[in-house]
Amino acid sequence: MTVKICLVVLVIWVLGLTVAFISGMISDVRADKTSSPEEKKEKIKRFCLSLLCSLAGYLLVHIGSKYTNGFWFDLFVLCIAAVILLIPLIIEIVKKHKRT
Repeated sequence: MTVKICLVVLVIWVLGLTVAFISGMISDVRADKTSSPEEKKEKIKRFCLSLLCSLAGYLLVHIGSKYTNGFWFDLFVLCIAAVILLIPLIIEIVKKHKRT
């Protein structure tokens, strides 16, 4: 049972980092000579938000799996963690949609 919980937590953590890569936040943090200081600050904020959402999803799954035994409640906790992990990607999509 403990191995299963650790595996689920690891998958959620990797999923969070994958979402960060997909939304382009990690690659945008690199120093770009053409970016203004305001753009660099915005990129760093997005990166930090992505990591915080990833950590929140990880903690939610870890705490939820530690204190619950029901399958449906575990599934509910995993769904909430997945939504938390997708917050940075949703914000990026909304910002790009507003620009067009």
